[in-house]
Amino acid sequence: SHGVPGFQAASVLRVQRRQAFRHKRAAGTGLLGKCSQGVAPSLTRPTQAAWSRTPILRRSIASAASTSGNIATASTAVEAATAEAARLLASLEDPGRSSEWSAPRVCAEALWELGNVEADLPRSDPVLAAAVRAGEVHVRKPGISPEDLAWLYRSYDRLHLREPMRRGQSAVARLLQTRKSAAPDEVARLRALAEVARCMARAGLAVDPVLEGLCASAEELDAATVSLVAYEVGRTGAAGRRRAQRLLPAAAMKAHEMELRELMMATQGFSVFPRESGGFFAMALSRYREEFDRLTVPHMLLLIRVAAMRAGDQDLQDLNLEVMQELGDQAHTLAVSDACRVLCFIEPPGRSHPALRPVVRSLYERLRSHDELWSDVCLADLVATVDRISAWELPDSPEFLQRIASELTSHMRQVAGSVNPSSWINISVSLSRASVRSPGWLAEALPLARSRLVTPDPLHILSFLSAMMGWRLYDPEVFSQSAHQLTTVMDTFRTAPRLQELLHPFARAGHVDAALAEGALQQALAVAQAMLDSPKDPRTGEVLAEVAWSLAVMGKAGDTRFPVVFEAAIAGRRLDRPEARGFGTTRLLRQVGRALEVEQPEAAQHQAVQRILAKQPIRAVSPMEQAIVKLRGEVLELVGDSEAVVGAREDAVPVDLWFPEHGAGLILLPPGGGFEIGTDIGRPGSGADGEPESRWHGCVGEVVLARRIWGPSGFRVAGLGWEHWRATPPESRMTLLWQLCASGG
Repeated sequence: SHGVPGFQAASVLRVQRRQAFRHKRAAGTGLLGKCSQGVAPSLTRPTQAAWSRTPILRRSIASAASTSGNIATASTAVEAATAEAARLLASLEDPGRSSEWSAPRVCAEALWELGNVEADLPRSDPVLAAAVRAGEVHVRKPGISPEDLAWLYRSYDRLHLREPMRRGQSAVARLLQTRKSAAPDEVARLRALAEVARCMARAGLAVDPVLEGLCASAEELDAATVSLVAYEVGRTGAAGRRRAQRLLPAAAMKAHEMELRELMMATQGFSVFPRESGGFFAMALSRYREEFDRLTVPHMLLLIRVAAMRAGDQDLQDLNLEVMQELGDQAHTLAVSDACRVLCFIEPPGRSHPALRPVVRSLYERLRSHDELWSDVCLADLVATVDRISAWELPDSPEFLQRIASELTSHMRQVAGSVNPSSWINISVSLSRASVRSPGWLAEALPLARSRLVTPDPLHILSFLSAMMGWRLYDPEVFSQSAHQLTTVMDTFRTAPRLQELLHPFARAGHVDAALAEGALQQALAVAQAMLDSPKDPRTGEVLAEVAWSLAVMGKAGDTRFPVVFEAAIAGRRLDRPEARGFGTTRLLRQVGRALEVEQPEAAQHQAVQRILAKQPIRAVSPMEQAIVKLRGEVLELVGDSEAVVGAREDAVPVDLWFPEHGAGLILLPPGGGFEIGTDIGRPGSGADGEPESRWHGCVGEVVLARRIWGPSGFRVAGLGWEHWRATPPESRMTLLWQLCASGG
């Protein structure tokens, strides 16, 4: 053993340790003792390989000693190896001793080996400290080569040693100013500086001067260096835009020389600046196709992202279609996070290629078949996945969608406390669009909405109310607080579409707020007057019809200013188009006209109002109409023809059934026409999983307006929803009818 170099002794010990584990017996201490005794003599005559591999020696001795079970021998061997390794590396600080080899390279290799075998090494370790100290001595010398500096910085990066890199920045600055006369030497210098820049960036150190110098010499960079610099420039974000523009010509010229890894690194960097980097992507396109069979899933995801940011580049879009189809073929092998990410990049049906439908189905089936936790999928991808599922109208899978909703609910605390206060609102909208009504999510979201439905953008409030419409939920507290918040930003709603978006959820739910209605009427008057003065967009009249109906529901039909809005909504309309029962604009205007007859008889004499009231819209039978006919038949069968009278279908506000003896009428609401009251959701004692008690809100906008019209005649009007009727036991349905007739709702 005395004649074996130290690093070879380490190899022997590693073999002995493997054999001990293989044969399930403790290693003998004889070989361990002999090898450890031979450490010191072998290290007194070191070769360059012995110097750089001293860390392996200590690790191997320690491993073999622990296998042998001889603690005393192990301790002695490790202490001897540590002392000799530290002494040997410290000797590299002596210029005379290290002149025969490249001392910085030896230190770098020693540190690299430390990273290989002892990743969690404490910073106070003697071997590590000696290697770092010797390396820094040579870094401070003016003659260190760029390659040696790059070796040292790579080793520092491997062991996460930030301070040695920071203290070596003066050497980096010197190398930036030192140009080589020979072209190969200059290329090597620039390549080494790019490696140094990458290590510094990973350590969080400033790399702007290095990147600036590299981009200034872009024409002299080889393909590998260009890709590395492009990657690091992209990591600096928008601040690197000017550098990316200087680097772009060289990158485009050398794209055909890049290996696949280098090509994708450059693509990653230039993807941060998609508009400016079209030249690179055009030159790289042929390389993408050449390497298509070798593209990995991360590579394909990167290309999809680039294509999404360069929607006008048809060549990239063609490549993107091929990549998507390839991922669809591999869908069954994709990780759930990758499948979600691919699905998120596919546009809704109207804006995407028809050939992507099989891809969407394959990804959807992959996600549905995944029963494990979704913790590896980021929150943004989860939300986008729900959006895409609803947009593509995929086969209904309630269990799968509820699983996603449960995962989103688990993120609620993170979302509610995020910097963006509208995050949980966006998630609610996505769930509502997908028709996912999760008790767990509602139990978290509704209390939050009651306590602080405040966002920088008032449209987010309307988005949450729209989500509640999708869930068919009505919570008076949420609507009241929303109305209060929206009233303070009424100047935001200066156009007819914005006004319609503002009033729609309140009118449909039958929630009347006087302050909100007054502010909306003032804005609607300005829009209506502008349209009457110079009609431009015929769509404005269509939207104003819905605005006028909403204002009438909220009690503004009796306001003397209201006829101006109604006149603008009627102007230029065609009344010969078929409309089914529901919320066609002609039907809405006839309802508003009837309300004017009751609340402002003199205004109702206007020719336009009379024309609307006289015109009977041509009806088209719809599934909703059929559902109402079926519901009416069930009610008549229960109460008998003597108790109820079928209402006139030609009425502007048709009451489906009259009960003359009770002085009341019923408006039958189709499926989805009524609301469930969500007041108890998320409150203590609200039941399992936050589910509300079975309470229904039938006083929707159409019913509210019917009360305004029929109330002066002494009739009560109530709404009976399809879901309410179905949820009521047959033996209790008669009681329900008389309660509605007595209370008017």
